[in-house]
Amino acid sequence: MNSIIRYIVNGKGYGFKFLTLFSVLLALVMGGVTYYRIKEYSYSASVQSFIANIPILEIKNEKLIAPYDTHVVLEYPALENTFFVINTQSDDFDLMRFETVFYLTPDRAYLKTGPNIQTIPYEQDMIITPDLIQKTVQMTAVLMPIFFGIFLFFCVWIGFAFLYFVSKLFLWLIKKPISPAMRSRIVLLSWISILLIDLIFSFFGLGFSLSMAFVWTLIVIALILLKISEIETM
Repeated sequence: MNSIIRYIVNGKGYGFKFLTLFSVLLALVMGGVTYYRIKEYSYSASVQSFIANIPILEIKNEKLIAPYDTHVVLEYPALENTFFVINTQSDDFDLMRFETVFYLTPDRAYLKTGPNIQTIPYEQDMIITPDLIQKTVQMTAVLMPIFFGIFLFFCVWIGFAFLYFVSKLFLWLIKKPISPAMRSRIVLLSWISILLIDLIFSFFGLGFSLSMAFVWTLIVIALILLKISEIETM
């Protein structure tokens, strides 16, 4: 604890460099983990079988014209009670027997999640093949981790800025003067510590949400600010 207090009081001005390094490493690690998991899922036998069983879809003049006279029901891999249905065989649509389903009819598509049903019109002529779906899945496996990593990078900095502002407000409320540099180091130390704990826990399936990370960080910041203010007034 004393070493932490010494760092907060006598920091050498490397905080932003460390925060930059941490945010880059976090983005790379979590982006890499996301890529591995998406790639593992998308190349699994169940997903490959699912894609192979989707017939060629052709949309023309705002109608699904192919496949003709077909009723296909496929369950999404690793998603319980979630289905993909093509029904161009009958006007008697069995949409309501599914809890979650993406349902294609000749005139429109339906997305049903529980009691909510969204109607999706066909607006663009296209031909969708299993090969096109496979390429889309592969592209998603690359782009999603990149965007997720970038999102995490900015989240770290936006979170730091927000916590810094809240810490300033907290000190104003308790009427305890602490220098901006010390306050910055307190926020930096608390924010990175909580994110590291969350990262470690997430590998064991115990990670908490970003909102909870903010809550825990605010608690840690408040405790450290109170401790530091006591020292400053001694």
